[in-house]
Amino acid sequence: MHPLFADILLVFHALFVAFVVFGFVLTVAGILLRWSWVGNFWFRLIHLLAIGLVVAQAWFDRICPLTSWESSLREAAGGVPYSGSFIRWWLQRLIYYDFAS
Repeated sequence: MHPLFADILLVFHALFVAFVVFGFVLTVAGILLRWSWVGNFWFRLIHLLAIGLVVAQAWFDRICPLTSWESSLREAAGGVPYSGSFIRWWLQRLIYYDFAS
């Protein structure tokens, strides 16, 4: 069950990252294009809190708890845990993708 929970956590984590990044992009685009939904109080509040969480983690030099939890689950299943942050691990895989394998 550990690999399944780790994969579910990975999907949730990726969705959180996408919400923070694309939420910002869509907010800026929405302001420029006058989309009314970008002014929604709950969307803006939740997005701001998500950004604040990421900033606080960076400020205090902390690994995201989702990364630690997923890494622990993968290690418990006999897999290889992350050797750093979630973003660093996935960006390295995207940027330095091994097409030979």
